[in-house]
Amino acid sequence: MNICTIVEFRGAVDEPCRRLRQLADACRADQSGLCRSTLFAECRMVWRGSQWLLHAPIALRSMEYAERAAMRLRSLVSDPLGSYRILRDEIVVDAATGAACDAVVEPLPAAQTLSQAVAGMDSRRLLDSVERLRRRLQRLDISHNNLSPDNIVVDAFGELHPIRLHYVTAGFGGDCETLTRLESYVAEHALDAGGCLHDTSAVYRAGRDAGAAEYSWAGNMFEDRVRVRTGSGYGFVDGDNREVVAPRYFWADDFREGRAAVQDFDSHMGLIDKNGREVIAPLYDIVEYDADTGISWVCLDSLWAKFDYAGKRTSEWLPREDCDIEL
Repeated sequence: MNICTIVEFRGAVDEPCRRLRQLADACRADQSGLCRSTLFAECRMVWRGSQWLLHAPIALRSMEYAERAAMRLRSLVSDPLGSYRILRDEIVVDAATGAACDAVVEPLPAAQTLSQAVAGMDSRRLLDSVERLRRRLQRLDISHNNLSPDNIVVDAFGELHPIRLHYVTAGFGGDCETLTRLESYVAEHALDAGGCLHDTSAVYRAGRDAGAAEYSWAGNMFEDRVRVRTGSGYGFVDGDNREVVAPRYFWADDFREGRAAVQDFDSHMGLIDKNGREVIAPLYDIVEYDADTGISWVCLDSLWAKFDYAGKRTSEWLPREDCDIEL
């Protein structure tokens, strides 16, 4: 059995049309880097409209674990975990000889892991999600055996989905201690029930005092970000007056649950995250973001569509009267 080096895997995800076989029409997800564990290297890919984790074996025992997991998960036809699959001879590791190695793919229901999302989530709702995950694993009669906040992703409805399923075994019970620790992690890091992430009481003073000449206007602090205005437009700085988002927008809203609506100088609206990444590119007439659900309703040429927290469109473009818009 062939395995893959990190260099060969990077070449494959950079040139999928030449180095991947079944996934030749895939592409690397925006700003997705390569990660590695003991057994696999991985990269987040977009394939036929959905996001997937592509895993390359980098150790001799990698596929031994993957074979065992796939055998158990293959029977779960009614559950997304059953989409974990092995692609034979998927990655071309030597173009001259045609030598290839197997790969593993699994669906990625959301871009944010629990470790990334927990600070902006309600602890009570999240603890309920942990309990539902427990019951789901029990119903499926499997143990993940590697549950951690980095190996669970959170969808737009707050549901938890295990990923990196290579260590899955038959029989529920192997995750009991881990699930208990997960509950403690949520209690420690999530928002208090009914809490609010908005830091509305923290008044930003650096821009008004030491930086008064730099900004023509500075707002209050929301989620450690301060909206400021210069001659170039609106942008954001952090509490230490360091520029986080350059002042390039005609208008910007304050941050709520990690997102802020923006409008460019051509009157197009979009949505950015706290690092300035355009989650929804400013290409639209209206972007209405709901901080309670993480859903955005977006309008273009009088038609509306729903986008999820990660900026992916999840509905068809329809007239407003045909949409269930509740904002």
